[in-house]
Amino acid sequence: MAPVPRCSVFIVLLTLAFLCVVTQGALPKIPGTNLVQRFIKGKQADPRDHAPDAAMSEEDFHQATAPVLAEDITEAISKPQRRRKRDMVKSRFGKIRATVFPIENKECRKFFMMSGMMFFIIYVYTVVRDTKDTLIVSSCGAEAITFLKVYGVLPASALFMVAYAKASNALSKKTLFYATSAPFFIFYAVFCTLIYPNRNLLMPNIPAQAGGLGFMISLVKNWDYSLFYVVSELFGSVGVSVLFWQLANEIIKVDEAKRFYPLFGQLANIAPIAAGQTVVLSSHMTDPMSKDPFLKSIQLITVFIMISGAAIMALYKGITTLVDQENAAASAKGGEGTASASAVASKKKRKPKMSLGESFKFLLTNRYLACMAILVVSYGLAINFTEVMWKSQVKLLYQDKRKYQQFMGNYSTMMGATTFVVIFFGSQIVKTFGMKVGALTTPIMLGLLAAPFFGYIIFGGISSKGVSSPKALQTAVWVGLVQNILSKSIKYALFDPTKEMAYIPLGQEEKTKGKAAIDVLAARIGKSGGALLQQAIVLFFGNIIDGAPVVVGLFYIVIFAWLFAANSLGNQFEEVSKNK
Repeated sequence: MAPVPRCSVFIVLLTLAFLCVVTQGALPKIPGTNLVQRFIKGKQADPRDHAPDAAMSEEDFHQATAPVLAEDITEAISKPQRRRKRDMVKSRFGKIRATVFPIENKECRKFFMMSGMMFFIIYVYTVVRDTKDTLIVSSCGAEAITFLKVYGVLPASALFMVAYAKASNALSKKTLFYATSAPFFIFYAVFCTLIYPNRNLLMPNIPAQAGGLGFMISLVKNWDYSLFYVVSELFGSVGVSVLFWQLANEIIKVDEAKRFYPLFGQLANIAPIAAGQTVVLSSHMTDPMSKDPFLKSIQLITVFIMISGAAIMALYKGITTLVDQENAAASAKGGEGTASASAVASKKKRKPKMSLGESFKFLLTNRYLACMAILVVSYGLAINFTEVMWKSQVKLLYQDKRKYQQFMGNYSTMMGATTFVVIFFGSQIVKTFGMKVGALTTPIMLGLLAAPFFGYIIFGGISSKGVSSPKALQTAVWVGLVQNILSKSIKYALFDPTKEMAYIPLGQEEKTKGKAAIDVLAARIGKSGGALLQQAIVLFFGNIIDGAPVVVGLFYIVIFAWLFAANSLGNQFEEVSKNK
């Protein structure tokens, strides 16, 4: 057995601290815990109709804030009498503050504490996302991701949902939170201290195999990396939707949500900037003289993960303590405040849950919602086609694990910074030109940005057998980097808000059932359909690079279908809005 690294002692101590929190043990109060006084004021309304479920990932964090941004845009392009609510907000804060930071002084403590919890959750996911990609792509190939998402992540998500549903019936809310979050951080500690240092002893002796099936064999051989990938993907879903949004559902009022959420969406982009540089820093900590130079990088990353996990749990513990005090004070005053807000929220109609068959049938009978479903499916397919292809190029350029990790860290930093700017200015397109232009802009930009990237791959001499021009490969990687960053940024700034705007003129039944149908059916087809199609290409051609012409053809078929659906939806939206 390899000796346990010295920094492992610190990681184990932090793990014990987590267990103390889970068992309601006494942790020292961190400074600022009582800043969340009055954190609980009841459930908020309309924006939470669009709250994410357990299938949500960190990338979809902005989608949860999109309903508020969509409403803001709709008010901006509406008649003056429909902007009275916004005018009231401006009169409270002043024109500049109402635009930049519409948070009242008494709300600042609540806002910043909630933002802090959001920051740590997204920080952890970004760090483990870059790490899992480094481990899998550098060892198994980018094509392995398409198999791992379908045969690893999907079953794990289903098992989690079943286990979480049963646990929610048996445990209190506080215990459920700790029981949900603690296992992730315990796994990362065990991976760093036990699994990774001894992986040579734990790896099965399976001979490598060429071709498409070779990627699956490689995933089995590197089972520890595969497990890290699955757990990290699951944390992206659980951390954002269950740990953060479920708490937010209970503590933010309607008026606060409409002002907090756009800022949450912006602040969410700060965490990837910090996390990306953490990954870059850890990549420089590798020890060239060690048998495994990557071990020190894993250790440093795990230290930051554990500190963030401790902060998440401590914040939650402090918040729930203050919530109990708030509720007790409200009850003493005759049920005002939180109690009354909760009573109002309890009367809200819950979004209906629909099976796959019911979702498909409902979408077929409504042309308007069918167009929206095509938009959601098209984005999922298009981004999958370009992302896996791009990561395969990155592996060819950065074959060293440390170099690949540095690149992915810088990618996360650039993604966060770019999205912060694009979201701030992107909404002006919809406000100025309307919903139809905003809906069409996303597929047009994705199609234009992908053209030079695919061009370098097909005509630049890049193949699985070798690279005839290293400069062409480097250019393809950086063009793909720009395409990937801008595509996702445009999605957050334009696609999500325009999609949510499309629900506004619908009737209550169409709005609630349509949202449920698209969440169940369209989102799943988009996310898993791209992986399944690329699996077929990999199995037929042996790798994704040699199948690039097929991927390009499928990509632009999706883009043209997307444009047709977006144009049709825009026309229907204008017609329905005029008749309202």
